[in-house]
Amino acid sequence: SYEIRIEGDKKIYKSKTTSLTLKKLTAGEHTFQVRAVDKAKNKSEEWSESYTFTVADITVPKAGKVKLTALPGNAGVTISGTGFSDNVGVKSYTVKIDGQEIKDITADANGNLAFTYNKENIAGKIACEVIAYDAAGFASKVAKSTITVKDTTAPSEVIGLTCQPGANEKNIVLSWAAATDNSTDPISYEIRIEGDKKIYKSKTTSLTLKKL
Repeated sequence: SYEIRIEGDKKIYKSKTTSLTLKKLTAGEHTFQVRAVDKAKNKSEEWSESYTFTVADITVPKAGKVKLTALPGNAGVTISGTGFSDNVGVKSYTVKIDGQEIKDITADANGNLAFTYNKENIAGKIACEVIAYDAAGFASKVAKSTITVKDTTAPSEVIGLTCQPGANEKNIVLSWAAATDNSTDPISYEIRIEGDKKIYKSKTTSLTLKKL
């Protein structure tokens, strides 16, 4: 019969044949040695030469949780990924955020994700997707998260003011060029007329005034 030892394993395996099936070995390199044992329990004086073999990694990483935190001043978003795991270890991440894809973000020493997405004047609902990868290139399922970033950036100054006659002689149409804004949400406008205490409002780039 035979005794088999695996480097790093305190257990001595036994076999009555010249082979041994091992189950659930971790992925990576392993080294084993063998010695013979006769019926009288006499054992080979020395263990055999070592033989090294490699167990392929076929395990897919598991997805964790993603947390988004807005940076001050609408300057961007920090992305934290925790709970992602793999039998060998998470190596890198791919992040999709705000319509952009960032690949090969190196995992930290604990296999977690810590990444800052810098973008000026970011605002509104921001969606993020994260995928973890191991050294063998296997990918986890997608982990998703969203955040609504409060808009603290004012629209641009309005320019291009004009005035045209309305449909009748008592009406006029005020118009202006569209302002720009960091958010994709619609822009509305406030209009004031000299000598009039009222503040008019418009959801378009024009306003019709009657009976001036």
